[in-house]
Amino acid sequence: MDITSRFAAALTQVQTSTSEARHLPDQLATTAARVLAVDGVGLSLAAEQPAMPGASGELPAVAEQLQFTVGTGPCLVAVDTQFPLLAVESYLQRRWPAYQDLLRTRTPYRSVVALPMDQGLARVGAMVIYLEDPAGPLDFDSFDAHAVVSLVSAELSASPAWATRHQPGLQQSTASRPVCRGRCRSPSGRLLARYRIGHDQRYGHVVTGRRPDGLGASHNGASQLGIRGGCRRRGDRLRGCTGAKATTMTSNGDSLRSDTTLALQRINTLTLSEHSMATVLQAVVDETTATLPGDLHASVSVRIGTRPATLTYSGQLALDLDETQYERGHGPCLHAATTGEPVEITDARNDTRWPDYTPRAVQRGSFSSLSLPLAELTAALNIYATQAHGFDAATRTAAGKFAASAATAISNMHAYQTARDTVTNLEVALQSRAAIDQAKGILMERHRLTADQAFQFLVHASQAANVTLRDVADHLIHTGETLGPPNRLHRTTPPRNQG
Repeated sequence: MDITSRFAAALTQVQTSTSEARHLPDQLATTAARVLAVDGVGLSLAAEQPAMPGASGELPAVAEQLQFTVGTGPCLVAVDTQFPLLAVESYLQRRWPAYQDLLRTRTPYRSVVALPMDQGLARVGAMVIYLEDPAGPLDFDSFDAHAVVSLVSAELSASPAWATRHQPGLQQSTASRPVCRGRCRSPSGRLLARYRIGHDQRYGHVVTGRRPDGLGASHNGASQLGIRGGCRRRGDRLRGCTGAKATTMTSNGDSLRSDTTLALQRINTLTLSEHSMATVLQAVVDETTATLPGDLHASVSVRIGTRPATLTYSGQLALDLDETQYERGHGPCLHAATTGEPVEITDARNDTRWPDYTPRAVQRGSFSSLSLPLAELTAALNIYATQAHGFDAATRTAAGKFAASAATAISNMHAYQTARDTVTNLEVALQSRAAIDQAKGILMERHRLTADQAFQFLVHASQAANVTLRDVADHLIHTGETLGPPNRLHRTTPPRNQG
């Protein structure tokens, strides 16, 4: 049974008790938690008053509300960036310490996965998955989660009763501020700004519903947000239709999922003892460009101290664009690596965030790009496409898996090298200890010294000859001679036991 069928069957079972519209968000959250086999699910909307419309239980509801109490968190960031966010416990503590402290105190959850909604709720809502395992997101199946969040979004958007119940807040969030001048401080202003930036429109077009090309109109900004249904396109790809009761992954999506799974399996079979970090990361980069659709170039960039560097790359284009950002001190890859936020450039010809970088990207032939942070590291996986709008939702999800694989590879390789160095150092230490003990025994027998006196003898000889203690001991063992006679030898009689 595919994910869509399992979701439909689970939702039917959950709705046996009641089918009232006001219970729909809770029912969808409960269904999502069952289908994905996770500890909890919460649904949130970033409208005029950010709200948690549904949760799979009391604890997920508490966890979801904590983000609005603190004013930030994975859910709000996922809505802002429109990217999935996988946060292990240590990442939560580093990025949102106040939220993580409250989450740990009031709930059993230790890690989260935040997924932006699509369909009519794109740039408005998010589904947050709560996990008790501190490292749960590392083993999480984001493909199934992506399919489920699409199904949840479609069900909410297609429910007239629920949409009518929540439309006033969303309409007010766009209509209450016809023009946003200066900094948008209110939730409504931030929502309006997010929608304007995401759809490359002026505030007046968003509020009045007038399209910049003059080809059509809707009665207000809420209609543009998609609450009343209809289809919305981004580029040449259909982002979602809000009248459908259920959505299924396309055959291309299924193929990409299968190809990605096989690619990750190949990466995971690499033996750490037979590969360096460079070769493992090269495998990640090569598999990324070979698996994802389109003409792509990829790299892994990392900030070492204050100096950024490219660890590996799949082609000269990726290296050139990385180094262009290093020279200027900013750009999408540096932003992703230092802030932990994913960055997508959908069309470099129209992007104004880095005006001294994007023209260079266009000149080199890259019209869109995706930079994904590597969890717990000041690093990013960068994917450059030679066409505009080079990444759809399925491609972003697959790219996120490759980014997680790169982060895991770096962490595993670092742990392996640290363990190997520790073992090597321990072996050297044990060998040195054995040689020094043997040399001490020679001195104790030859000069009738105590163990401490023999050791001090070796220390003085090491300092006089400016060589290591191990070298002094080896020389004495193999030649019977010391590298330098001691300046003063104190022969003291060991104290007698006082009976």
